[in-house]
Amino acid sequence: MQKLVAQVALSSAIYSIDKPYSYIVPDEMRDDIDIGSRVVVPFGRGNKPAYGFVVDLAEKETGKSVLKIISHLYSDFKLDREDFALVNFMRARYFCTFFDCAACMLPPGIWGKSVDGQIKGIVNDKLIKNISLNMSYDEAAGLIGKGKIAEKRQAVLDCFIDFESLPEKELMYLTGVSQSVIKTLCEKDILKVSYEEVYRRPLLKKAEDTNLVLSESQQEAFERLKNKMNGKASVSLLFGVTGSGKTEVYIKLIEEALKNGKTAMMLVPEIALTPQMVGRLCKYFGEKLALMHSMLSTSQRYDEYKRVMRGEASVVIGTRSAVFAPLKNPGVIIIDEEHEYSYKSESAPKYSAIDVAKYLANKNNALLVLGSATPSVESFYYAKTGRYDLVELKNRYGDTPLPDVHIADMRQKIVGADEQELSTQLACEIDANMKNKEQTILFVNRRGNSGKIACVDCGYIPQCEHCSVALTYHSKNNRLMCHYCAYSEPMFKTCPSCGSKNIKEIGMGTQRAEEVIKERFPDARIIRMDADTTTQRVAHEKILEDFDKNGDVLVGTQMVTKGLDFDNVTLVGVLDSDISLYSGDFCASARTFSLLSQVVGRAGRRNKRGRAVIQTYSPEHPVIKAAAKQDYEAFYEYEIGVRNMLELPPFCDIFLFTITGDDEVKTLKAALRVSATLDKAFKEAYKDIYSSVLGPVAPAIYKINDKYRYNISFRGTDNKRTRDLIGSILMGFAQDKANGKVMLTAEINPLNY
Repeated sequence: MQKLVAQVALSSAIYSIDKPYSYIVPDEMRDDIDIGSRVVVPFGRGNKPAYGFVVDLAEKETGKSVLKIISHLYSDFKLDREDFALVNFMRARYFCTFFDCAACMLPPGIWGKSVDGQIKGIVNDKLIKNISLNMSYDEAAGLIGKGKIAEKRQAVLDCFIDFESLPEKELMYLTGVSQSVIKTLCEKDILKVSYEEVYRRPLLKKAEDTNLVLSESQQEAFERLKNKMNGKASVSLLFGVTGSGKTEVYIKLIEEALKNGKTAMMLVPEIALTPQMVGRLCKYFGEKLALMHSMLSTSQRYDEYKRVMRGEASVVIGTRSAVFAPLKNPGVIIIDEEHEYSYKSESAPKYSAIDVAKYLANKNNALLVLGSATPSVESFYYAKTGRYDLVELKNRYGDTPLPDVHIADMRQKIVGADEQELSTQLACEIDANMKNKEQTILFVNRRGNSGKIACVDCGYIPQCEHCSVALTYHSKNNRLMCHYCAYSEPMFKTCPSCGSKNIKEIGMGTQRAEEVIKERFPDARIIRMDADTTTQRVAHEKILEDFDKNGDVLVGTQMVTKGLDFDNVTLVGVLDSDISLYSGDFCASARTFSLLSQVVGRAGRRNKRGRAVIQTYSPEHPVIKAAAKQDYEAFYEYEIGVRNMLELPPFCDIFLFTITGDDEVKTLKAALRVSATLDKAFKEAYKDIYSSVLGPVAPAIYKINDKYRYNISFRGTDNKRTRDLIGSILMGFAQDKANGKVMLTAEINPLNY
């Protein structure tokens, strides 16, 4: 007998068995289930419930072994064929499953957990129960009866003299009656109940009303970009110094898209999505704006997604995952601070939001604008070679001068004096700001108190029990903590190895920086902003508002390097600029230059001249010198030469295999097998794209949360042939029983290499 059979892509299927599985559609679900629908099906041992997407439907003859779909999930949230095309693009490029990619395109909160064979914990729409009269007032008054209960019922009726309907809770508040009184009136058909859906929207504070007037250079940049919004897909790099007013150009481009009957999207890094930026955008776009980022509650993100899906919001502002918002007909897609590494996901699927944005721009014939004061080396190279259009903003808005930047050579510090934490020059500048009632931002690229704790006598350094890293000291709770797995232990007074009391703190984190400034400037109002002080949902807003009104010094991690625009900040200090410079991967120089340039750009953004002090042990390093001069071109010439010589992106692509397991020996043996298989493939079946195989090698942090890791890499070109090779390696690995519980993943151009 023929049945309607659905082909379902499953959440429980790993890469090596990722394919559509057949399930019978029960007769009672035939009218509800379509291609793209979300379903729950039995899968694996014990036929446990698993999520899935329907990718195809057809009438077929079925055998007894074909199982039935268990349930159909909320039909409004499903994918269409355009979404499937993007899923297949991501699946081929990021070596992950269909479900991993498809799940990115739907809001959080719609996936519950299986409890006793049932799916629970799914976010639902918020509905308000409204009460109204079901007849005329006079008719109702004749049916309420007599006595004390009639007085309460009369009070309810009197409310509807002024209101057609009221929420049940408000009606109870106005009359003082219980819910049972209203329930009885409804049962008598005197009142009727209706439900109204309301959105759980984030609280958006509009910025002060200011007219948007572009400078001559901003207007020129806007006109060039507007001309690219001509119905053809294109990519432009907006290269503008810090404070040049890129945001104003973005706003005008979004307005232009809306004027042309299109929609718009703007992505920013999480750390740049400040209340200041959101306030400005809210002022211009109001209810048309949908906000999507991780600091919203699950229900807020769920409702913002619905507003976009229903066409009630035509402008999407958000972080990386907002690129998957169900926005129809975009005219412009903007990625601000495009150099930021947070646009690359580090968990499956390991997608790049910029790659996805390029796909969407091409699919919708839209303009993609990549904006930055410090573009990625790859983007600037593409702009220089004509692949992207280059648009420049060379001056700050209002011709405000760039900050005066000074390099403090920390090599000259006497060992032990001030624990080498604060240069004389920076201390003097902070003192001057205090006297002038001006504000200071201090950037420390590490949270906690100290980078390490060490015994001076025997050299003992406490290590995490689960990761191959030293523990960080946090003075707030007097504990040693791991920033990778959250393991912690109490701080010791005597060395566990030799019993010495000569314990030394090495390096400085935000907590120690706060203490140092407090010791030197006891009257200073110091505010700290890092992962430890921003755990609550609205902590960012409160901290920045407090600093703006009351603060003298803001001490923070990368959170303070972007998106902040305070009139009275005239000094920026970088306490340890060398941490990222010597991190070991090929992006270290670019990361360092970007961080320094961005944080220095927070100073002197209005009428007061800005200053910055960069403390470093490498004052002659080309990256430090270029950052001090705010000279991106000089940095680029240095860096592109290094990458060309070493054959690094943009001159090639890097492909990385990571082998992970809880047994070090088994993990290494599996890595050796992968290396041998890959080398053989290059010499035989794939000799047309031959490349040298590097590894296996243990990364700098080779153990995280009791999982050992080894890397294998090669250089090549990102094309179908290379991706086919990688796919074959992944499939072969999964089919080899010798690999047991060891896991193999692959990615293109990883963040850390």
